[in-house]
Formats: sequence, structure tokens, C-alpha cells
Amino acid sequence: MNNYSEEQRFNAFFKRYMPLVRIVARNKDIPVDEIDDFVQDTFAAYYFHYPIDWPEGQIKATLSKIVKNLCVDYYRKQEARPVTYYDPTTIQEMICWHSHQY
Repeated sequence: MNNYSEEQRFNAFFKRYMPLVRIVARNKDIPVDEIDDFVQDTFAAYYFHYPIDWPEGQIKATLSKIVKNLCVDYYRKQEARPVTYYDPTTIQEMICWHSHQY
């Protein structure tokens, strides 16, 4: 019988694999201030759908796949989001910059 509580097992699991999830998110150019949200969402998804006692290779592959899919979703949402910041100076500079390129 295992003497560790489920919470202790999950905390150990989290500490072991959290660096991997952070590296994957960072390599996918997720903004630094949003990486913690990706880590949390990745582990929540894993915890509710997969066992934490799988072989290490399977765990790493699954966590990597989850965070990569979250990154794809993030960028899809970014593309669908309308522009909400209009700075006339910046817009004018972009227009001038583009007109000088041609």
C-alpha cells in the first residue's frame, strides 16, 4: 500500500514535469506572463484524463501534446480577436513605413 496521498503524488508529479511543460510553451513563443496559465491548464487536462503512474516516456509525450494543442488554440484565438488598440501615431508610422517600402 502506498503511504502517499493523492495530493502528495500529484505535487511530486507536477514538480517533476513542470519544467518540461514550461520549456515547450516557451519554445512555442507563448508570452512569459502567460506561461503559468498554460502550465496550470496542461496539468489540469492531464490529471482529469490520464493516470500519473504511466511510464515516463508516455507522460512526457502526453504532456507535450496537451501543451502544444493549448498553444495552437491560443494562437487561433489571437488571430480571431479584433484589434482593440488604436494608436493614431503608431498607425501613421506604419502607413509611412509601408509606403516607403514600395
